[in-house]
Amino acid sequence: MSVQKPVIFVSHAAVDSEIAGVFKSDVERNFLGLCSLFVSSDLDSLQGGHEWIQTIK
Repeated sequence: MSVQKPVIFVSHAAVDSEIAGVFKSDVERNFLGLCSLFVSSDLDSLQGGHEWIQTIK
């Protein structure tokens, strides 16, 4: 049985997208991949054409 790592949701204002990206990188690096971050402005987290409400849920 595999354990899914927790996902931390980061919502922010558009003007803060750069700092949110830096925050994501820092947390994922410092927590050694034990968690991942979903950042609302990050194209890796939310790709164009996907049902965003389902992705967030």
